[in-house]
Amino acid sequence: MKKKQKGKEIIFGITLFSLIAIVLALSYLLFVISPNDFQVADRSKEMKELESKYHDEILSWIRVQGTNIDMPVIYRKKDTDVSRADYDFAWSYPKTDTLTNRAIFTSHNILNVSSNPLTESEDFRRFDALPAFLYSDFAKENQFIQYSVGGKDYVYRIFSVSMVKEASVDYDHDEYSKKELKEYIEDSLNDSYYKYDTKVDENDSILTLITCTRFFGATDDYSLKIDARKVRNNEGVKAVPITVKSNYHVIDETMKEGERDEKA
Repeated sequence: MKKKQKGKEIIFGITLFSLIAIVLALSYLLFVISPNDFQVADRSKEMKELESKYHDEILSWIRVQGTNIDMPVIYRKKDTDVSRADYDFAWSYPKTDTLTNRAIFTSHNILNVSSNPLTESEDFRRFDALPAFLYSDFAKENQFIQYSVGGKDYVYRIFSVSMVKEASVDYDHDEYSKKELKEYIEDSLNDSYYKYDTKVDENDSILTLITCTRFFGATDDYSLKIDARKVRNNEGVKAVPITVKSNYHVIDETMKEGERDEKA
């Protein structure tokens, strides 16, 4: 009888161990590999292939979470024709081929020009998907950008989504002084439609993505700007809480007006 009892205890122990293992595995899938996590993807092979195909200088690569923006960044020379139909690239005006404290990249937004932007489409190219960040739910779920440069991969955390006048954008500098970067960050935080629960200061490296938009109408010279800072050492890539700021009412009202116009 004792042997039988011992056998039952062993079976019970194994079953309990299996259940614990299953629970831990499910917890890992639910909480560790969550939709808000972001993992780097190797794009070195694609960079070399495109460089040989187009005979252009590929500076780096960017991937934006939640979008189909997964493309190289080229150096825009004076004679570079970025209107070419086969140019699904982003570009930089300075030759930013190493990690700097202020990289800024731009590309076209040709298709997503409504005051009620689409969040995804099979037809999206270049930066057509960026206006999706004007939806707070989308912004909450997608907070990271991969930036691969100088043979290394970096992850950047978004801290600002804003609309700015095109004339105010500085495309020409990829390195700022501490004072310049501090002022830039303060302006971006003030202009942002969301408050991200993340710290950012002049000691961080900043990445900016920018594209044209006709969100406020065809005659308004606004650009959509996404700012992110490099993930700090031992910080991880978990999404942080964000709150919608009071200045978002402009976006909300414009979207509602767009809906009324479409119904009319």
